[in-house]
Amino acid sequence: MIVVCVGVDHQTAPLAMRERLAYSMSQAETLYLDFAAGRFIDALPIEELALLSTCNRVELYGAVPNERAASATTDAMWRFLWRGRDDAPGAIAPQGYAFTGSHAERHLCRVAAGLESMLLGEAEVLGQIADAFALAQRARAIGSTLEALFNAALRAGRRARTETSIGRNPASVSSVAVDLAAALAPELRGRKVLILGAGKMARIAAELLVARGEWTISIASRTLEHARLLAERVHGYPIALEALPNALADVDQVIACSASPTPILSEALVRAAMRERVDQPLSIIDIAVPRDVDPAVRIIPGVRLYDVDDLRPRVEESLARRREEIPGVEAIVEHETRQLAARRNGAALLSIVDAWRGAAEDTRRREVQRALGAIPDGDAAMRESLERFSVVLVKRLLDEPSRRLRAEAANGHAELYAELARRLFAIEHDEAAPPDQPIRAKA
Repeated sequence: MIVVCVGVDHQTAPLAMRERLAYSMSQAETLYLDFAAGRFIDALPIEELALLSTCNRVELYGAVPNERAASATTDAMWRFLWRGRDDAPGAIAPQGYAFTGSHAERHLCRVAAGLESMLLGEAEVLGQIADAFALAQRARAIGSTLEALFNAALRAGRRARTETSIGRNPASVSSVAVDLAAALAPELRGRKVLILGAGKMARIAAELLVARGEWTISIASRTLEHARLLAERVHGYPIALEALPNALADVDQVIACSASPTPILSEALVRAAMRERVDQPLSIIDIAVPRDVDPAVRIIPGVRLYDVDDLRPRVEESLARRREEIPGVEAIVEHETRQLAARRNGAALLSIVDAWRGAAEDTRRREVQRALGAIPDGDAAMRESLERFSVVLVKRLLDEPSRRLRAEAANGHAELYAELARRLFAIEHDEAAPPDQPIRAKA
């Protein structure tokens, strides 16, 4: 099976494109339902599927039977990823990327290790990959190929953060937002902050604010109970969305990081709040994708609006030391990618061994029947002895070569030995064959 990946990230597509393409949990579940129901564009042989959608990337991974299918699949995957949007799927392909085979596998391992993140080495992406993996498993959309890939990527991510310093002193978009909030605080009238959202990013931001001290924190969420639970955790105050106009009139800063598919803070809402602030400035840091704040808010006098792309220069400042860890992390990624290939090639070699032994067993039975046909008057004891002798003979002849080939399946030489075994034992191998068709040996 060959892995195919198509996607966009913060390096290839602007925020406006990424937020249009972003998938909520319910949208991801619908995508998997469409896949399970066979509603995949062009009905191409995509055997497995997994979606990764974060604030900085949207990627679709598929597993196809062979290289020919992989080359024909990327356009269909773009269309499937873009379905339901207003314009043609060709709008995103020039702003995205496509990988196949080991390149796709290496890419996901790099993503998990934090090498492809806006903030080098950030830890949040590892949890996001784990969540995406779990959702694809629950949807029964993936099988052994993508399961092996996601497990390898998660191993690479964990090793990168335990064996190198790329994840030490953790930093994330949330932490950069809090750093910016702290830098802006002296210019404002106080340290009252409203966090819009109650999910993971909101929790990280709230906990970082608490660790810094001297902040009065309010939590607003579309679900008041979620706001209440996070507020209790950080000794803050829960706010219903209906109370946002009053809250905006009172706070100094807003950190917006909800999972809303549409903006929560409109231009009209913020303008109304600013009329109540008596010339007091307001800072809004929007790290949500899709954005929580209408970009038109930026033109309102007294408002400073920052989005995730505006944070990029500040992100750069935190990268210098982490860049020193890149060679060590890349070595881990390469090791996990090679191990993934070795396990895959090892499985292929083991299949060849099984096919070879199966062909030998077919030959043994046929020749025993032929021998017995030549001695029709043989008694039952003779027949049993001949049967037992043939079984032992074939076993003795095959056991040691089989043992050695199985050992080679785990020592990094599996691909070479698999090709040699195919040639020596006349193993039939059709690259275009369906993935569930067994490998056959000529008896």
